[in-house]
Amino acid sequence: MDHTLIIPTKNRPSWLFFALNCLKEFNYKGKIVIIDGSKEVEHSLNNQYLEKFKNSLNLQKFRENYSESITHKNINLSKYNFFKNSINTKYFTIMNDDDCFFPDFAKYGIKFLEENSDFSAITGIEINNYLDKNFKIKNYFVKVYPEFLSKDPLDRILYYATKQNQTLPIFGVCRTSIMSELFEYEKNYNLKPFCREKIEGLYSYDQEMPWQLHIILSGKIKVSTNHIMNVRNRHDSPTRDTNLRFQKNHIAYMGPIELIKNKTLGDFIEEHLLELNFLIKNKTKYDNETVEKVLKRIIWKFISRENGSGLHTEKTDFNNYLKDYQKDFKKISINIPKINKILSINFFSQIKNKISKFLIIFKINIMAKPNFHRYKKLIENFNKL
Repeated sequence: MDHTLIIPTKNRPSWLFFALNCLKEFNYKGKIVIIDGSKEVEHSLNNQYLEKFKNSLNLQKFRENYSESITHKNINLSKYNFFKNSINTKYFTIMNDDDCFFPDFAKYGIKFLEENSDFSAITGIEINNYLDKNFKIKNYFVKVYPEFLSKDPLDRILYYATKQNQTLPIFGVCRTSIMSELFEYEKNYNLKPFCREKIEGLYSYDQEMPWQLHIILSGKIKVSTNHIMNVRNRHDSPTRDTNLRFQKNHIAYMGPIELIKNKTLGDFIEEHLLELNFLIKNKTKYDNETVEKVLKRIIWKFISRENGSGLHTEKTDFNNYLKDYQKDFKKISINIPKINKILSINFFSQIKNKISKFLIIFKINIMAKPNFHRYKKLIENFNKL
């Protein structure tokens, strides 16, 4: 299969073992690349686990320099260097080390992208598991990301910037060829894009956002509601990246304000704006002034939503009161639209979309059950680790 599955991992040998076991059980036949940024002890364990799969999976591993304070730089540099020097398949997917990608989706995604050259990626059905402290599934929900079908890349990222339309195309099947313009950027500016080698970066932003924006700028994004793409596990383990920002000594604890304090936010925005302007040039119909204004607002929108551990993290009297109040309070709101709005085309379109979305989710739940129960058995075995 002409597909590479890239798995960055850091200090989670048990989860890596579980992810590889899932890929083996679901018969993944592409290439798997492990980018390991673990400490020495965990790195050694990872190597032991990889040995167990060397006969059943096509594995390749890369060692990433370990550094707690510049994790976002290291992982982006490792990914960029891999795309530049080592990847040899036409399609790729990035997978978290505590998730599971479904191989059948790779086959479908490759077929779709082969037939539709104006699309840069395709996503599918995502199953999200909520795990309790014993790593047993206590609940789950299915999610389908929106499609991005606008012809102009500026319109696509404006659509992406609205809250309800956010997506993670890098978890789907993506074209490797789109990476060539990143290499061109490096030639022109002597900077490796998204790697922040000469400046401070923004931890939670840099790990994900630039890559997603690049894919959306490169082409349309298709969504399949007939194929399961992956399973994601949501848990309270302190090793999960979403939970790291609540640790007081972690780089993401205070959020973007750290870049303002050390006077490097301007450097970050300037470099990122240069990247996005380069990636959109010759693709958009809009003039430079319009593009510049939109890109600045989009960057700031995504930066400002990164609030570190959150406004109400510290244990003050008000925060304790708010926490108790929210436990017991449920907001009930009724919106009664005006008559002229009820009769409008947009109103009927919204009703139609809501009914359509409900029917899709209903269909997906039925379709996902066989694979969900199969996956559930695998995660039950994870408890033994």
